[in-house]
Amino acid sequence: MATHRPSLASGARRRTHRGRGPRVALLAALSALLLLLAIGAPAQAEPVPGIWYQLVSRDRSECLTVQYASLRHAADVRVEQCREGAHQQWRVVPVGYGYYQVRARHSDMCLDVYDRRWENWTNVIQGVCQDPYLSTSFNQHWRLVGVDGHYELTPRHATGMCLNKHYNDAIIYQCNHAPWQQWRFERVPT
Repeated sequence: MATHRPSLASGARRRTHRGRGPRVALLAALSALLLLLAIGAPAQAEPVPGIWYQLVSRDRSECLTVQYASLRHAADVRVEQCREGAHQQWRVVPVGYGYYQVRARHSDMCLDVYDRRWENWTNVIQGVCQDPYLSTSFNQHWRLVGVDGHYELTPRHATGMCLNKHYNDAIIYQCNHAPWQQWRFERVPT
């Protein structure tokens, strides 16, 4: 007795699904691997308001520091060996539009660009925090721009400028994505 097989119209071949499962799984795994390689290292999570951090430079792992733990307005901000002092601890306070005040723990003063200047080599100081809703306080507003697990801090009033480590001075300088313009927020144990 002959087995009846349905005929295929116009010479089309019958499709079989055998062997597709392993190929699909392999393609999915390769796609996931390529995606991970393209993305690279995960970015550091954005700092949480109210938590204290040390801001650590990428190039030499030194900390943003208020010089001599000064409590005065316009005290110099430096980059020095990390210790555990409150003058090396900072927290972020959102002020809107993606900007933050960066406040020192020992004084509750703000990271501030001296005299609202916007030129290369301008000093960064601690200053009495101004009303964040006034445009005259924009030199105390910082945007955190993620770069490979670190952040560039850019002042609101000076487009294209970044917080920059120059030897041991904290200054602003034109952003060039150099390691001395990149900072890691290391949470301070409570």
